Amino acid sequence: MSGAVEGCDFQATLLRLRKTFEGGGTYVLSEYAIEGQGFRFGEESDGVLLHPFHTGHYVRETVAPAVEAGRADADRVDASFTVHACPIVCTGSTDEELERAEAGVRQLVAFYGSTPAYRVTLDAHGWGDLQPALRELTKSGRWAELPSLLTDEVVDALVVHGAPGEIAAALAARYAGTVDRVGLSMPYQTGSDTLAAIVEGFRAHRAEHEHEPENRS
Repeated sequence: MSGAVEGCDFQATLLRLRKTFEGGGTYVLSEYAIEGQGFRFGEESDGVLLHPFHTGHYVRETVAPAVEAGRADADRVDASFTVHACPIVCTGSTDEELERAEAGVRQLVAFYGSTPAYRVTLDAHGWGDLQPALRELTKSGRWAELPSLLTDEVVDALVVHGAPGEIAAALAARYAGTVDRVGLSMPYQTGSDTLAAIVEGFRAHRAEHEHEPENRS
């Protein structure tokens, strides 16, 4: 699905990407928020699943307004709607784990960044020229060189970094109430102790904030 493709039959594209889950919820499976296509999340679906290649800024400034506008136009402001994100996370409990994690997320970000359809996220930060540069490397089979084109600024925006127990708080700060559920994209091997610490961090964060009012309707 690409807003850059001229003559794209958007209605047909939308139908192909809709998926009904057990329990009756219909979600739009989105690799990016669509701009300039006359579609806003929330008009027909019960939720949206966000592709990992996104930033907090993009979700707050592009996705969240699209969700609210779509719900308002369809008079569905009070209807249940779930925004599910799958952020790329870099974490580890040892130096070896952290090194492996950093290499894994950089390779993944560079690969995603080479895809024309995902350029909208880069454009939101003024980094759109990075996409064709990465694409040229993939076309010539120079996959190992992809991460070398990424600056720390780009990686830090697209990846959530932190100690295992700090990931929950980092995600809460990143999304600022615009996301309801998360699943973590961790393209590297990690130990069970690290995973347990991540889960415990989520439990602790939830317990600390469970009495606070919801940030998103």
